Amino acid sequence: MTNILIVDDSTVFRGLTRKIIESSFNVQKVNTASNGQKALDLLEKDFYDLVFLDVEMPVLDGIKTAPLITEKYPKTKIVILSAMTIEEASKSIPAISHGGIDFVRKPSGANLTENQDSLRKQIIEKVQTLTGENLLSDEKVSTNLSLRDLPNNFLGAKALCIGCSTGGPTALIKLLSQMHKPISIPIFIVQHIPVNFAETLAKRISETIKTPTLVAQDNQEVVAGNIYIAPGDFHMEVVKKEKKLFISLNQNPPENFCRPAVDVLFRSLANIYPNSLLSIILTGMGEDGKKGAEVIVENGGILLAQDEESSTVWGMPGAVAKAGLCHFIGNIDNIEREARKYIRGN
Repeated sequence: MTNILIVDDSTVFRGLTRKIIESSFNVQKVNTASNGQKALDLLEKDFYDLVFLDVEMPVLDGIKTAPLITEKYPKTKIVILSAMTIEEASKSIPAISHGGIDFVRKPSGANLTENQDSLRKQIIEKVQTLTGENLLSDEKVSTNLSLRDLPNNFLGAKALCIGCSTGGPTALIKLLSQMHKPISIPIFIVQHIPVNFAETLAKRISETIKTPTLVAQDNQEVVAGNIYIAPGDFHMEVVKKEKKLFISLNQNPPENFCRPAVDVLFRSLANIYPNSLLSIILTGMGEDGKKGAEVIVENGGILLAQDEESSTVWGMPGAVAKAGLCHFIGNIDNIEREARKYIRGN
C-alpha cells in the first residue's frame, strides 16, 4: 500500500489534490503539509512513497526541501508542483536536478476550480506511473529481450537525437556530463516539458557540460557541436535547404498526446541522416519514440535505450525494447560508453 504526501501552502490546493487521490486510488495514507519543514517532520515519522512538492512556500520552499528529502529518503519519489511561469521554471529545474523526477502544472489560484479536470488527469497519471497503484499490469519484462544486430552500412554518427520524459532532466544531465570530450556533432533533444521550462533546462545543461545548449528556434541553422532542445508546445523537425540544415518548428496536432513529440523529431532526422544517426531513448512514460525509432532503424540508424532498473519510468524505453528495435539496452553509464563508440572524434 502506498503513502502519499502533498506539500503546498494553499489549503484549497492541498484539499483538492487529496480528494483526487483518495477518490481515485485505494492508497494507505494521504497526508498534507503547508511547507517544507512540516513535510520533513512528517517524513521523520512515516515513510512516503511519493511527495507532491510545491516550489513557492513560506518557511522552507520546495527548492531547498527537495535535496533534503532525496539525501535522507532516497526511495521517496518527488513530483514538483509549479505554475510554470518563467520565474518558477528557473527555480524548478534545480529541484528536478536534486530529487524531483517530474512536474505537475498547477492551475492559477483564480482558475483552480475551473481547471480541475486538467489537474485530476495529471495527478492520476503521476500516481499510477510512479507508484503502480491501479495499473493494469506491473509485469517486469526487461529480461530476455532480443537486441538487433548492428547495421553493416553504418557510417558513423553524424547526429545524435535523444527522447525522454518522466525523470528525463536528471538522466539527460548525467548522460551528457559523462561525454567528456566536446561533442563534434549536433545533438537534438525532445524532453516532454511544459512551456517555459525548456529555456531553463537548456541553461542548466549548458552550465553543467560547458557546451552550447539552445532552445530551438524556427529556421535556425544547425551547427555541429550544439545541443538543440525542442521548446514546450512545439514539435521540432530538421529540414534541408540548399545543402544546409535548419530547425523547423510547428504546432501540428500532438502525437502520443505530446507536443513536442519524440516521434516527430526521430522521423525527420532518420531521413536527413540515413545510415548515420545515433538515437537514444531515456526514461519516460508512454510510448512516444517507438514509431520514430522504427523509421530510424529502417534507415540504418542505431538505437540505444535505458534499462528498466535504472529508469524512473520504463514506458518509452520499454516500448522500443519490447518491440525489438534496440541495438543496446543499459543504464546511463553503459549507454554513454556505447554511444561514444559511434560518435565521430570521440
